[in-house]
Order: sequence, then C-alpha cells, then structure tokens
Amino acid sequence: MKKAKKTETMKMLIKKIAVVACVATLAFSMVPATVQAAGWKQNKNGYWWQENDYSYPRNQWKTIYGKQYHFNSGGYMDTGWTKVDGRWYYLGARNDGAKKTYWQKVYGKYYWLGSNGVMRTGWQQVYGKYYWLGGSNDGAMKTGWQKVGKYYYWLGHSNDGAMKTGWQTVYGKKYYLGGANDGAMKTGWQQIGGYWYYFGGVNDGSLKTNTWIGNYYVDGNGRWTKTRKTDKQILSEFISGGNYKRYTNGYSNLSYAIADLNADSVPELLIESKTEASGFYVTWVFTLDKNKNVVPVKVEDSELVLEEYASYGYGQFRYSQKYKAVIVSTTFRSNSNLGDIPFYKLQGTSLKHSFNIVWDKWDNPSNYRYDSNGNKTEITKSEIEVYKQELIDFSWTQFGSWTKSYSETDESQPVVQSANESENQNESPVVIPEETQGDEQNGEQNLEQDENKEVEQDTKVEQDAEIQEDEEIQADEEISEQPSEESQSAETQKTEEQVDE
Repeated sequence: MKKAKKTETMKMLIKKIAVVACVATLAFSMVPATVQAAGWKQNKNGYWWQENDYSYPRNQWKTIYGKQYHFNSGGYMDTGWTKVDGRWYYLGARNDGAKKTYWQKVYGKYYWLGSNGVMRTGWQQVYGKYYWLGGSNDGAMKTGWQKVGKYYYWLGHSNDGAMKTGWQTVYGKKYYLGGANDGAMKTGWQQIGGYWYYFGGVNDGSLKTNTWIGNYYVDGNGRWTKTRKTDKQILSEFISGGNYKRYTNGYSNLSYAIADLNADSVPELLIESKTEASGFYVTWVFTLDKNKNVVPVKVEDSELVLEEYASYGYGQFRYSQKYKAVIVSTTFRSNSNLGDIPFYKLQGTSLKHSFNIVWDKWDNPSNYRYDSNGNKTEITKSEIEVYKQELIDFSWTQFGSWTKSYSETDESQPVVQSANESENQNESPVVIPEETQGDEQNGEQNLEQDENKEVEQDTKVEQDAEIQEDEEIQADEEISEQPSEESQSAETQKTEEQVDE
C-alpha cells in the first residue's frame, strides 16, 4: 500500500515536469521573431540586407561587420563601378559589394581610391610620388609617354605609373624632365648644371649628341662645344680673314658663293673675278680637307687653267643639280651655231671632266654628248634644251658688300625654354633653329613610335605604394556603370596634393 502511494507520487512529479517543459517551450517560441531576422538575403536580382524588423536599407551606405556597402533605390547591394552623389566608387565583384580603397586593379587597370574609396582623377600625389589618372570620368593610372596640356610626361612602364623627373633614359634615348615637382619633358636649348644641351623640337625632346644644331656643335655628352665651328663658318672666316688673297692677288671685281658641289653636306667656296664687260671670268674653287682646312681645288683635264688653281673663260660657273656637276667657263662664247657645256664633278680636291654637251653646225653629228673617254653619243636639239634648262646659277655676293661672317641669318630665333636647374644665363647659343641638322634632318620623331618598341622588363610599383588587387574579380563579370575610357581631358593644374606645373 505504501509502495503504491510512492509510485503515484512519482507519476505526478513527472507530469508536472512535463508541463513545465511544455510551457517553457511554448514561451520561447512566442519570443518576437525579429531577434533572428537581421542578415544577408538573396534572390535572382541580387543581395540585400534585412534588418531585425524586416526592413532593409535603400539609397544609402551601411557598415556591416566592419565593411561599407551601398544599397540602391530597390534596396539591392551595388557592385562594380557605382556613382554615388557624383563620385565614382568601386564596390567589388558581383558576390562582394564591399567598398574598396587605396590602389585597386580592376580589369587590368590601376585606380587610386584613397582612404574614402572615391576614385581620383587628374594629377595625384600618392606616397610622395605623382601619378596622372586621366580625366573626370577616367581615373585609370596612365603609363608611358603621356601628353598633358602642352607637355609630355614619362610615367614609367605598365606596372609603374609614377611621374619621372631629372635625367631619364627611355628606349635608349636620353631626356631631361625637369626638377622634383616638374616632370615635363624639356625641348630646345636647355642649360643644366652650367652646360647647354639641345633636346630637339616640341614632339621630340631626345638629347642630341655629336651633331650640329644650326651654327652650334654638341659633343658626345650633348654639351654645346663653343670652339667648334661649322663648315660655312670656316669658309666665311677664310674670306673675312683675307686668306683668299694669296690666290686672287692682282684681281679685282671679286664675288664669292658658298654651295655644296657634290651633295656630301660639305660646302665649297667659289671666288670669281670678272675681268671685262664682255663676260670673261677667272674662277677659284676651295673645299675643306679632313682636318677642316681650306684647300684650293684644281680643275683637271681643261685647257682653261690660267694658273695652278685658277680657271678662266667665257661665262660664270653654273651648277647641275641633276648630275651633281659644275659647268665651268668655256674658251669661246657660245652661239646658236656652235656651243659647249662642260660638266665637271668634284672628287676630293679636283674638278674632273665628266662630259660635254656640244652643238656644232659644221660637225657630224652636229649635236652630241662627249664623255671623258672621247666617246660621242648623238642627241637631239630638244635634248640639248633640256640640259640647258636644268642648269642653275650660283648665288654670288660681291666682296664690296661683305659685312659679316656667313651664318644662317634667315633662321628664326625662338625663346630659350628655361630648365629648373638653369644657372648662369650670360652665355648661350644665339641662333636656335626650328629644324636641326644631323639626327633631326628627317623631321621630329613622334614619342608614340617609341611606345611600340618591346620593353624587356617592366618596372614594378614601389613597395611603399603597394597595390591591392581584387582577387575575386571574375573574367566574365560585367561592371555596373563602369567609368568610360576617355582620358583625354588634360587637366594641367595640380592642386594642393597635386603638382604645380
């Protein structure tokens, strides 16, 4: 009896425990569901953030687990390139959405997003270095040669982008890009460290060496060598110094001409004396030897040599551009029935006979070409006229009008562009030609042509400007509202954090 009573008590206790458990379970199930509601949600249109009260953010930034996200008007998380309040942000790949900052590589291009994630454009100073990030809707870091405003800048190879200054060698050519806060490629004459250098025209900028720039010579280091003279200056001083008189002593009514007789870029000097009104001339020719000394030229194979280096005859010396030959004076005055045009070519220090064009009414054939070997080739009167029309006169200047040494006085003289390191300006080249000789005779080279050369090894971005690449970007992703590729609105002012041009 007593045992049965205990069993009944135990059953009652178990029932009470069960009731309490049910009540507790029921009570817990009745706690508001908002405690578990907050979190990321997804459907076919994208991701959104659901708050505890089942609401979700729209048209706003929200920090979630330490990262910033932007939600559009529909409440969905923005990704890729997104423009918010007129500024561009990069919000990662399709399954990311977190706002990116500092350097980011997006589809092969680098962008500087700063600490607040805003895409920067124009000139930007990053970790002490300047970068050109294109126009207002561009932002991509530029490399290689870039023209910004009026000037060219060298921004390194594909993984670099930092503006270079000072002396730089690019694709085997030397350039000077100004001081630390300058970077603009210098052109024309520049004084650097007390020396004058020449850097070509506005679209060139490469240092010129071992060549003539107008009347000025630059050596192997590109420095102007003040004691070096042009060939024309040497011939000019031969006249102004009176050295020619040892050959022309006793002759009057002198004139001179300077011309390149054999198209070798070395000019020759001709001096003539008109001895009578009937057109009889005595002529001397001078050239430069390998040591740049003025030496006389001997007219060979001619009966008209008055002295060792003086030839005489009727008519002035003329020139054939086509045959690179000098037409010397003849023993008689040509007429319609009888005439002779002797062609001589300059070889070293000699004028050697090449051929004659002859018309002789009493000869057979009456019109012919006569070469240095004595061979005759019949030609027509029309062909003779072609020979005559091709001849040109030298530009003669009388000695009485001599006022100064020969120089290219018709060349323009633009202002010398000043480099930051310019020092003593007291002495400088006077004539600064628009077009130069030597390496520049084929015209200014375009910098963009050098960009097509293969670069063996691209330089890397400096360690202090470590670039973070978004590893989650997929090749097939489409960027939302991606900035356009236009980068051509050149912004030439560099403000506070930017470079003063």
